[in-house]
Amino acid sequence: MNAQHGFWAWERRRSQPIGPHGLAFLYWDVPGGGGRPSHIVVAAATRLVHDDPDVRDSHRLLYRLCQLAKDRYLPVGDFDPRKTMSNRADSMSPGALFLGVGVSTLDTGDSTWEQTQQRATGPHQIPGRCFIALRDGTKILIDREDDRRFGQVRVVSTGELNVVRGNPSRLWKWANSIEEPAALWEHMRALGELCVQGENLRLAKEGQRTASHRR
Repeated sequence: MNAQHGFWAWERRRSQPIGPHGLAFLYWDVPGGGGRPSHIVVAAATRLVHDDPDVRDSHRLLYRLCQLAKDRYLPVGDFDPRKTMSNRADSMSPGALFLGVGVSTLDTGDSTWEQTQQRATGPHQIPGRCFIALRDGTKILIDREDDRRFGQVRVVSTGELNVVRGNPSRLWKWANSIEEPAALWEHMRALGELCVQGENLRLAKEGQRTASHRR
């Protein structure tokens, strides 16, 4: 997602510019279900936004989404970010469950999106960064370099990322904590908790419908 984010932001920087920050709502799913899953997949509902002064600050963007969930959607008992806060979604089964929130940004540790545009000569010279906050408290930080640094991807996580514990399935580094940027992590945590509340409401309604059908 982050690489595609960079590509489209570069291609449309002069016509309908795309903002430097995008959202991903992550879900874990078992395609087909049937009680005998062969594998678990991660699916995403994502959102890129048109560039605007109100969304150039990632903290403000997440804060506004949190307020929208609290003030508009949860009070009426219907908050599903796949429907209300996304403009694209992977195919998911009805049993997909919320996993966490991700942020794709074109601001990196040493360059803002505005600075990158000034020195880049094409879409392959757009680096990016991702933040992922899972509902179990795990934090993941991903830095994606551009082609001038051979497209290296560095992953740091506070939780286990190996499919089989102790058997590395990808390159990543363990961190006891990832504190910065503190405000962004806090807004992501808050948005994730609101997504869980929305999911609980949905599951409760489905349980009530199932019970009424049985009667």
